[in-house]
Amino acid sequence: MPKHVRQNALNCLFKTAPGECEHWPVIRQGIMDGLADEDYNFAEESLSLHAKLFNSGTSHSTAELYTSLSGHLVQHFQSSATYHVQMRSGLDTAHKNTRCLLRRFMLLSIFQHDITSFWIRCPERYMIQPITQTIELLSLSGPEEGCMQPVHFLSLFDHKALWFRKWLHGCFSRNLVINAMRKFDQFLKCAIECVSSVVIPDLAPEDIYSSFTYSWRQLKYLQFVHSANVIANVVQYKAGRDLIRSATNGNGVVEIMKKLILTMSLDNCVFNLLDSSLHPQTIISELLREIIVSGEECRKLLSNEQVLETLLQPLLDLPKWTTKCIQAVCDILSLLTSYSVGSIQLINTTISFKETTMSMASVIGEQCKDLMGGRVKDLTQRDKDVLSALLFLARQIYTTHEGLAVMSRVNIVSLANELLSVSGDLTPQPPVLPPETENKEPENCFEEILVDNMLGFASTPKGLLFLYQGGMLDQCIEYLYQRKCKKLQVSKTQKFGYGYMVSQIVGIPAGLQALERCGFIRQLSQNLWWLLENGGPPAPVEVPLTQPPDPYFEGVVLKAMTSLIQVLISYDSLHSILTVPHSLVSLDPELFRQPEPLTIHDILQRIIFIDSPSKSKSLMNYDIMQIFGLRILSVLLSCLDTLLYFVDTHDIIRYLLKCQEDSQVEGKIVIDDASIERNRILVRSTVLGGYTEKVIPPRLTKETMSDEYPFTLFHEMKLPECYITSPPSCSEAKDDVKLSAMLHTETSSDSWLDKTRSFVLAACRKPSFTGHVGLMEVVLKYQLQDSSAPFTAIKLDESPESKSDDQMKISGLEYGCQMIVKYGVRLKLLSPTTEPQSVEQLCKCTARALLAQQHNAPRSIKFDWFVCVVYLLFGGQIPRIRSFLSSFSTTLTSSYLWSLRLLNSAQVKQDIASSGLTVTHYNACHSMERVLQKALPKVACAFRISGMSPSHVVKRWINSCFLNILPWNEICNYVLIVVSEGPVYQVLYCMALLKHLETRLLHHSTQHTLLYDVLEEPVQGFVLANYLDYITSLDKEFGAMLRRDLADFNLNCDEGQ
Repeated sequence: MPKHVRQNALNCLFKTAPGECEHWPVIRQGIMDGLADEDYNFAEESLSLHAKLFNSGTSHSTAELYTSLSGHLVQHFQSSATYHVQMRSGLDTAHKNTRCLLRRFMLLSIFQHDITSFWIRCPERYMIQPITQTIELLSLSGPEEGCMQPVHFLSLFDHKALWFRKWLHGCFSRNLVINAMRKFDQFLKCAIECVSSVVIPDLAPEDIYSSFTYSWRQLKYLQFVHSANVIANVVQYKAGRDLIRSATNGNGVVEIMKKLILTMSLDNCVFNLLDSSLHPQTIISELLREIIVSGEECRKLLSNEQVLETLLQPLLDLPKWTTKCIQAVCDILSLLTSYSVGSIQLINTTISFKETTMSMASVIGEQCKDLMGGRVKDLTQRDKDVLSALLFLARQIYTTHEGLAVMSRVNIVSLANELLSVSGDLTPQPPVLPPETENKEPENCFEEILVDNMLGFASTPKGLLFLYQGGMLDQCIEYLYQRKCKKLQVSKTQKFGYGYMVSQIVGIPAGLQALERCGFIRQLSQNLWWLLENGGPPAPVEVPLTQPPDPYFEGVVLKAMTSLIQVLISYDSLHSILTVPHSLVSLDPELFRQPEPLTIHDILQRIIFIDSPSKSKSLMNYDIMQIFGLRILSVLLSCLDTLLYFVDTHDIIRYLLKCQEDSQVEGKIVIDDASIERNRILVRSTVLGGYTEKVIPPRLTKETMSDEYPFTLFHEMKLPECYITSPPSCSEAKDDVKLSAMLHTETSSDSWLDKTRSFVLAACRKPSFTGHVGLMEVVLKYQLQDSSAPFTAIKLDESPESKSDDQMKISGLEYGCQMIVKYGVRLKLLSPTTEPQSVEQLCKCTARALLAQQHNAPRSIKFDWFVCVVYLLFGGQIPRIRSFLSSFSTTLTSSYLWSLRLLNSAQVKQDIASSGLTVTHYNACHSMERVLQKALPKVACAFRISGMSPSHVVKRWINSCFLNILPWNEICNYVLIVVSEGPVYQVLYCMALLKHLETRLLHHSTQHTLLYDVLEEPVQGFVLANYLDYITSLDKEFGAMLRRDLADFNLNCDEGQ
């Protein structure tokens, strides 16, 4: 065809709108011929036409134009008559033909990135041909060996294969791409071969600094980068992984991952001259991170034992590898370990290290230990960088319960404390930052990195104990507060906020004391005060708000109240703050002249106990503050230990009754939010009982405010009958006929013990069964015969009084004994003539015995709810109770069921006893959290989201022996099954309760009220018989692990037996 005809046709196409073009198959062939025209100028004009029509074309024309361009390139590389570039000669971009070819690939690359936006609006038939032709083009190898392939040219413009990622992203195009790769399999095979067998060439300095040419080394390296990105994107999808397996005839995916990891070790000095984004370590680490976050199956792939061994090689011999390589490996492993599949595999997979075999997690801990053995000033910058990376990885391991069990052997906390003791203590003050610097991560020094990584231990109860033992608790809390002041996340790697971490920290008395010292409590109380009094952040105000905060405590007010409760939730920690050196009942005239409360004492005096005119007059929003304080008090008094403490120090029951009496008008109590809240507290605090034994009146809601309140409000000690239900008779059951026969026929203790346990489990499967003391005494008798006692028996003095009783202080003894006797009489467990003095004498007797075994012989102890439950179980028979408690105190089960048994005991190491933590908290509750994460992950997540540690809930249940939580028959079954089966069933019993509450907990977590519901409300509808199969299944799965962990709580062998 003459040139002028072709030129006129091309000019017409330039003037024609893309939508007016018809007969695209004919036009496409013509413009393809134009691209291949021997006339350079005409070919360039044809390329310009493609660019023009692409910018203003429709989806149909875009597909046709892309097909035209890619088809032209396919023909170019299939023909031996066209211009080809030899690899060994390099690529000279100044050459005329090379520049022409590069312009076509540049436009093709632009097409590839933008064409996906047209696919959404066009039929599938417009997608098939462009996709198929692109894969066909990239599968070509050229007419001669040694020629540059299409993939070499494309990698110059898109070395990270971003076009391929876009094409695979949408389901509408992914299937078509996979099918095209299956048809033209050479594309994938070449990529696999490039990654698997081709060694990345060493770049020469002249390769780096050349401006107009690409050497063959650079071209091969860019091909490797492009191929690695293609494979990394294919691996993320199941169909892609299947395609790789079929292309490699076996387990090619694992081998490819190993090869990619090995390339991270390359550190030729010339690579450092490259842009950091093109460094092999940067490229591969980014790809592996993308694979990890893409899905569970990909994480399982990288958690393969062979892949992990390859990935861990740089950590086995640190001096041999570069710092960048070690940091990249630690970064990848940290991300993988943040998921359960990676963490479990790293903990369970063993590897040879230092002529022994240990888990991969232990290897990481040992390397941290080796680097931390010296002093900070002796560490080189490389050592600090490597140690920071290793600690970051170790943190991801020990923040899980399984990982903590492995890493605890290394004693990282003590080593870190020794390092910091040389460089000086970190005592950061809360900085005042300008607004533009908030929410930005600071450049941390090495010491701050150490503290940041140690803070991860505070996410579990046992890790919190390790922080205390290692002497880093104060430093970690100060660092936490420093980050909070800067409005940063609690820690750079944690997946939860301040609430959950703080709720764990206050579980230890030293934790709450450190929070108050560093200013955390001060900031919390100031923000809370300004919110309630002024409705916003601290700012000068002259008059109260015209619209006070919502009295139903939603939104920001609810969040503030939750933050305060998270701090005050632990009785042991709260008691340690309130007993020194302030007095809760004293009123300081200067207190009310301060603009806001500053300490926990101030919070209690000015928000909760508003019991004088001077206090009420100092408040701008008295009504709101009163209701807010009552809501806080309601949660605090749901803990029986806190209730007895406030009865002792503030006579809280009479104070609430006096407030009710003062709110009367014409002899009737005014029904409002405050009186109803006080009424709820009084009902729950004056009588014991589960949901079937008493009725807790509801609160007023927006929906029920206009309705008549159905319950009687009272202002006297006697509870109205409308709150008392008629519980079923709970008298002690007779021994079963089968059990009586066993007592007379069995002589072997081993056989009898097994049969008795089987009988107990079978009996508990009956919903009407109530455990009784006859079974407990028999089981305990044969348990002591079957195994040696781990503890010495406590000596219960039979004398009713002792000279030391006047100096001994039992919190709330009188009121607690009155509650127990009333409860027992109401359930007909005790005779109506029973006096509280009998329980008081028993409590004093056991308190003397427990105090005698404690370190430093303190003179105060908590009220013992377990002893009171035993008192009710035995119907007040003091001799049988003494005998049972003395024998039971020698068993391992007693240290968990009887929470005060080893509190501050000389039978436990001094550093554990001085922490104030009970074995129940740091061992049983820790194990419960470990099982909860695996068995009920949704419940565990609900607690984390709500900023509440489940260990505090379970600890409160166990300490009170489920009084006010469960009805009496279930409490009996709980004590019986734990005495019979051991402390493992205590953990599993709590798991069954959480399983029963799962739906309720998930609902309240969405309403941000989980903390209030689980602490204030009794458990309704729980029957052990309905969950015994669930408990048995948990025992099969976790029993061996729990028995091992619960038997080990660091006994002091010199004093323990």
